[in-house]
Amino acid sequence: LVVMPIFLGDHSNPLRERYGYLGDNAAEIVLALVTRPDLFVDQLAHRSSLEAALLVLLGAGLLPLLVPKLWPPLAVLILVPLLAQHDAQRTLSLHYMVVPGTFALVLAVVALRSPLLPKVLPAQLPVQATAAAAILVCAAVIFAWKSPLPPSFAAETARFEVDSHSRKAESFVDMVPDHVPVSAQATYVPHLSQREDIYEFPRVADAEWVLLDSKRPVPGYDFPAFKDCLKELPTLGFEVV
Repeated sequence: LVVMPIFLGDHSNPLRERYGYLGDNAAEIVLALVTRPDLFVDQLAHRSSLEAALLVLLGAGLLPLLVPKLWPPLAVLILVPLLAQHDAQRTLSLHYMVVPGTFALVLAVVALRSPLLPKVLPAQLPVQATAAAAILVCAAVIFAWKSPLPPSFAAETARFEVDSHSRKAESFVDMVPDHVPVSAQATYVPHLSQREDIYEFPRVADAEWVLLDSKRPVPGYDFPAFKDCLKELPTLGFEVV
């Protein structure tokens, strides 16, 4: 399941939204990959993309490198999201890491039975235990390098501080009745998600409540229609609580 950030109804085109620089449909995209390699090379020439690919391999202890026959499908599963224009997908953030990361772990299990594994390890080392240790060490390295949680080097401690505005915002979230359709600014969608209908503003649909916060950022994909929809809220029957 892919949740698109842009709601265009019948006019939605996931390929154009993610690979528009290559074409509007599958045929144009494949043709561009063959005739315009400079386009996808430029797209991949980002440090964040290289880091994402490295994270996939490190997460499996680099063991997939021992299974050459399965490199092509692994490359496809990594390259397809890396070629997207959507930043979270291009960097394998959020749920976009699940498929390539899971497949890399499957390859790691296959590699444990590969005849190449004993050949690359000193004879005195137990194969299974050494491979498990490699995965454990790599997991620790990834945590220290990229995890948003302390005590990693990438952690931003300020994000875990609850300031006065956050406490006030929490009281506003508590005001929203349970089990009613809600449209909320992206920041607040996770806090209101325990209901049947939740929309990310500026999508309103049948929402009965709208929660917005001028002191919190608006994602780029929401911004184009954000102000216009905000102006229309009174005409839709909403009033400030």
